[in-house]
Amino acid sequence: MGLEGAAYATILASAAGFMLSTPPFFKKAATLSFFKGGFSLRSAALMLYNGSSEGMAELSMNLSAIIFNRVL
Repeated sequence: MGLEGAAYATILASAAGFMLSTPPFFKKAATLSFFKGGFSLRSAALMLYNGSSEGMAELSMNLSAIIFNRVL
């Protein structure tokens, strides 16, 4: 099936993973839920601060890759 078959297999695997992992979130007794909970600005700010070093590392790596590809 070649390249087209590989593309279909990738889509099928992603869809199967999604279909198998989402139903538990919609049960009433689920520990994790899409609908319970709230938003805390303080928690969001702490998460952004905590992840800023990794974000800068990713940004610099991507910028280096873009420059490298342009040069080549």
